[in-house]
Amino acid sequence: MSVKAKATLTMGLLAAVLLLLTSGKGCVVPVIAPAKATAATYVFEKDSTGIPGAVLSAINKLNRRGITATNHEVDTVDGSGEIPDQYKVPVAAAKVAGLPSLVVTAGEKVLRVVKDPKTEEAVLEAVP
Repeated sequence: MSVKAKATLTMGLLAAVLLLLTSGKGCVVPVIAPAKATAATYVFEKDSTGIPGAVLSAINKLNRRGITATNHEVDTVDGSGEIPDQYKVPVAAAKVAGLPSLVVTAGEKVLRVVKDPKTEEAVLEAVP
């Protein structure tokens, strides 16, 4: 079941429970939409692995959907020896999960980390 289908099912069940608890009269419930992904970064270590072709294809598709999708070699730094700002959060999350990993973010918030995705489907399903 896709992430979107699970979220829809969960919201439907929540609505049904609220109707039961309020004797069918209903109530106003604020709905907090799930964070929308703004970026997906495939973080890898070049001496250990390359980037699978299916992952590169998925990154291309994500970019066409409006998601900033990139890859980043974990040891790459800028001229001052620092990890570029846009990669600090994904690199930290990927190091915790283990490399290679796909890190999906909404701004500075990590939404999901997928360890070692190998297929286009695994990458595309990870990005809400």
